Amino acid sequence: MYLIYTIWVLAFFPSLYIGLQFKRVVPDFCGYNRELNSQRGSCDYVTSQNIPFRYPFELTMVVTFVLPLIFIFYCYVRILASLNEMAMATRVHVPIGSTNSSELSQPSILYVHTKNFAPPKSQQAQRMVMKMLFTVTAVFFVCYLPYHVERLIVQYTKQQCDSSMFCLLLYPVTGLLQYISATLNPIFYNLMSTRFRTGFTQLLHQILPKRERTYGSIARI
Repeated sequence: MYLIYTIWVLAFFPSLYIGLQFKRVVPDFCGYNRELNSQRGSCDYVTSQNIPFRYPFELTMVVTFVLPLIFIFYCYVRILASLNEMAMATRVHVPIGSTNSSELSQPSILYVHTKNFAPPKSQQAQRMVMKMLFTVTAVFFVCYLPYHVERLIVQYTKQQCDSSMFCLLLYPVTGLLQYISATLNPIFYNLMSTRFRTGFTQLLHQILPKRERTYGSIARI
């Protein structure tokens, strides 16, 4: 649990670094955005000479997209390799010994099966895990890549994007994709994982009775 909290805190700083560079601006007669202290204007990215690093969007893309994608890919490859080793491993069934000393002295019998002769349920579970891992990785890639690409497009084609309706729509659409990613993952887990559905159902059973008892005590008062 502490590891999750630490990751969330560390993920906050790259977003804070970018957010501090957005100011309230209005376009002047030449088409350039000018920062204002009044309540008028729109929120936009403003370059500043005081920023110590000249490539904040590139750094954010590497830290919050490229590195996590590589880490996810590495972890999932390790998971698939472990599943493959488990499927290829031998299964040892040692019969229970009896009181007869002659039977106890006999060597144990080994029953072996390989991946091709694994139980159908084991193969089905392995395929389901592979499908779920591929789906989660694809959702992360599709939902987060457009947002970072949009930032780079706006940064390097600033003047063209100021007058383009396509660029104006990119920011809200790509930003919405990030929230869609967070909502899709639980749905995919629920559809593909029996353990997730079981755990989610148990959690609901733990929460709902508490609420019912609370409402009942309030009604009696």
